[in-house]
Amino acid sequence: MSALAMGFNELSINSQLLQLGSNRAGAPDIG
Repeated sequence: MSALAMGFNELSINSQLLQLGSNRAGAPDIG
């Protein structure tokens, strides 16, 4: 896997974790 692909993969995982955290906190979904 290229470094670029790994970077995109980490970004998507981070955004998913952020969404999960906001949902648990009762914050409105962004996007």
